[in-house]
Amino acid sequence: MKHCSKCGQTKSESDFPFNGGKLRSQCKACVAEKSRLWRLEHPGYAATYMREYIKNNYSEMKKRMDAKRREIAEWKRARGCTVCGETEPWVLDMHHMDPTGKDANPAQSATLKTFLKEADRCVLVCSNCHRKIHAGVLRLTKAQISKFKRSLKNGNNT
Repeated sequence: MKHCSKCGQTKSESDFPFNGGKLRSQCKACVAEKSRLWRLEHPGYAATYMREYIKNNYSEMKKRMDAKRREIAEWKRARGCTVCGETEPWVLDMHHMDPTGKDANPAQSATLKTFLKEADRCVLVCSNCHRKIHAGVLRLTKAQISKFKRSLKNGNNT
């Protein structure tokens, strides 16, 4: 548990964002509100800043994004679909076992580390099996879920 220096509430450590490897003193809700108010007071600044930043750093940003995509693709290829075994990374999705615990879309994670943190709450399935799960046509067995969770711990596809 951690105390927020802005709102004064005591919250779980997961409610506090990281900054430079340490938890910030303000909770995520307070940080978000502070950012929202700043953007209202400075209309257009953030968009202008981001356009300039991207223009000046595009090649370096693209290299980092491509490297992350390759790492995630290899991670997916090594495991394959939990149900049917498909290994083509571009058709493999992360299915959240508990949608209420969903922090983010793993594919949009900034780093492999954040991807893996969110992946711990998911199972890897191909897009066809994923649609079948959401349609209620297919159910994951405990054995399939356990096998995938073991592959996360072992770092392989067993």
